[in-house]
Amino acid sequence: MKKTLCIVITLLIATHSWAQKKIYLTKDGEYGKADEASAYVIITDEDGKGQKVETYSMGDTLKSITYYSKFGKERNKRVRDGVSTYYYKDGTVRSVDTFANNHREGESKVFYPSGALKLDANYKGGLLNDSLTLYYPNGKIRRKEVYQSNKCISGKLWDEEGNELPFNPYFILPQFPGGIEKCKEVMEQLLKYPKDLRKKGVQGRVILRFIVDQKGKMSDIEVIKTTDYLLNEPAIQTLEAIGLMYYWIPGKVEGEPIRTAFTIPVNFRLT
Repeated sequence: MKKTLCIVITLLIATHSWAQKKIYLTKDGEYGKADEASAYVIITDEDGKGQKVETYSMGDTLKSITYYSKFGKERNKRVRDGVSTYYYKDGTVRSVDTFANNHREGESKVFYPSGALKLDANYKGGLLNDSLTLYYPNGKIRRKEVYQSNKCISGKLWDEEGNELPFNPYFILPQFPGGIEKCKEVMEQLLKYPKDLRKKGVQGRVILRFIVDQKGKMSDIEVIKTTDYLLNEPAIQTLEAIGLMYYWIPGKVEGEPIRTAFTIPVNFRLT
């Protein structure tokens, strides 16, 4: 009986070690070699939880622990599902988020290096939704706001003594010059509907995500959902053309420009 138990334990340990691997990453987050890496990850397959990905600096400092349903070589195809925890260099927790299919979902918390809570916000489908509270390092409330789909619908702002200040939202989305309707108008003008797809009667929608940087420049365009892969390339080309012609008004946090992800649909309809 003891021999059987020993064999079972040995098999379990061996199985666990097979499920874990170490991969080096370049500064762009792509797979790379050790001599060109800026970080490395330890990937552990966990039953029922997906893939646990621990990211370390080349100096072996833990940077984050993130759960994925898919973590592969192609960065744009990785899917975060579960809790993501990021750390300061001293090991103190910097932030905790929960993701569902790459979108923030539920409560999100950010902490000061001291460990005090800095930000407590809520997300739905990757968008700020419901309450957001920001704190001073001493624990006093700096602002309280309510959001619907990334748009602030109410809020208040205070100084450290508790005196109310003129209000401005914590988060503002990037804005296209002339507004989103102008952006859609420009897309329709630039959209090149392939003739062969027209003849076949192919219609549909491609949802694209891209980054608007601190200067308003578009980059990192990627497909996050499509009704027909044949429409992907002309949709991407349309946004690339817009990026060459226009700069956006960048997104802001507390009035400071930031890199912001933005999602927009490109529609292909036969008229």
